[in-house]
Amino acid sequence: MLHYSWLSLKDNGVMAINISDCYANHTYNRICMPMIEYCLKELPKCNLVGVIGYEITSRKKGGVNAEPVIIFSKKESFDLKSLMPKNRQRKLIF
Repeated sequence: MLHYSWLSLKDNGVMAINISDCYANHTYNRICMPMIEYCLKELPKCNLVGVIGYEITSRKKGGVNAEPVIIFSKKESFDLKSLMPKNRQRKLIF
């Protein structure tokens, strides 16, 4: 499914994926890192932009969980500055 979604994404497009590792059948199932590795290796022009985390209510009583939204960009090369308009960028001084 990722493959076909990526093929339909236009060049310079952005794809955000909400996915989470999970615990089921007494096993901790790692999903996030294998998906990131797959995308970067197999999808043409794929760049990892970053991860946005958000808090959700846990299914367990009184608990809270965080889930990642993983952001990819479809470009030959990627610069984080390209996501923000020039007038909103801050200059870094080192």
